[in-house]
Amino acid sequence: MHIANPTYDAVFRFMMEDEEVYRPIIRRLRMASENEDIRIEMEMEDDYLKDLQDRERLIAKQQKEIEDKEKALEDRDKIIEDKEKIIEDKEKALADRDKTIEELKRQLAAAQNSNS
Repeated sequence: MHIANPTYDAVFRFMMEDEEVYRPIIRRLRMASENEDIRIEMEMEDDYLKDLQDRERLIAKQQKEIEDKEKALEDRDKIIEDKEKIIEDKEKALADRDKTIEELKRQLAAAQNSNS
C-alpha cells in the first residue's frame, strides 16, 4: 500500500504490520472521511502539513545557498591573502634589489674615486 503523503506513508507501513492496530484506525478514518466537517478538517491539516514541508524545503535550500556563498567568500579571502603575500614578497625583493643597486653604485663610485 502506498500513501501519497510521505509522512503518512511511514506511519501506515508501520501500522500494516499489525492487523489489530490498523483495522480500528482504518475503520475510524473511513468514518471520518464520511463526515463532511471532519473530511474538510483533515484536508486542511494535509494542506497545512504540505505548507510546512514546503517551508522546510525552502529553508534547507536557503541554508545550503548561504553555506555555499560563505564557502565562496572564504575561498576568495584565501586567494586575496595569497595574492597579498605574493605582493609583499615582490616588494621585499624589489627593496633588496634597490639596496643591492645602491651598494653597487657606492662600490663603483669608490672604485672610480680610488682610480682617479
